[in-house]
Amino acid sequence: HWLAWHCSSVGAVVMGDAERNASYARRALAVAEAALASDVTEPDRRVFTFLAGVNRQLLVYAELQAGDLEAAERDIEASRVLFDSIDSHATTYAMHTRGQLLLAKGAYDEAAEVLREGLARVRETRKPTEAANILAVLAQAEYGRGRLAEAEAVCDEAIRIAGDVGEVWLTTSSLALKGRLAMAREARTEAATWFTRSFAVAERSDLLGFGMAAVEGRAELLAERGRVDEAARLLRFVAAFEHTPDWIRAAARERLGALGRRSANEVVASLDEVRAAMIPS
Repeated sequence: HWLAWHCSSVGAVVMGDAERNASYARRALAVAEAALASDVTEPDRRVFTFLAGVNRQLLVYAELQAGDLEAAERDIEASRVLFDSIDSHATTYAMHTRGQLLLAKGAYDEAAEVLREGLARVRETRKPTEAANILAVLAQAEYGRGRLAEAEAVCDEAIRIAGDVGEVWLTTSSLALKGRLAMAREARTEAATWFTRSFAVAERSDLLGFGMAAVEGRAELLAERGRVDEAARLLRFVAAFEHTPDWIRAAARERLGALGRRSANEVVASLDEVRAAMIPS
């Protein structure tokens, strides 16, 4: 039962569905907590303590997407306590999400400090998937600090490791971030290439929702060139696409508002038009 609800929760995370993620994570957490409240052996108690901590982390993702930072803080701390009670290395999960929470608060220096400590720990234990996840968030923290060279180096490492371990969604997200970093350097042609690569990986891997970050970036490039109507059509696609993660959808809607193109009656680009627009011109 725990595995069924947990896998459903992870699937919702990948599809960017915060509401379902929270619902399934709570059901999985209830199973783990019920087991802990029963008369289980010590090895089983350690297992269910770890599983409860993992599901607290999944709740954090949903809470961060919903902007409920207080709830995210509580669940990060609750998971840390659970992990510390069985294995100090598992605490890196909580360090990863604390870094994301600090990013949401705009505390970039503190986020970078927490994430670098977590990265050192996962490198000690040789956990490449966790390292790639932390590196991707660390790149955003360095970007927020205005340290573009450091952000690009960290992002490159995240892309390399994500490719090695097959974390396609992370590869897609990190490639889109490379586009953002290139834009920050005013290297717009390079940025368009990174966005194209991100979108291509997402579509090829049937994770098109994560490719919407690249589409949003491409729309911004078009708007900068005065092609506002084309940009708006792309942003409406991002906002309307059912598998767009919540945080990307919110960013697209905000950018539409900034362009003055938020009307629901306006034309939405087709997927074929989006594909064509993602080819740099």
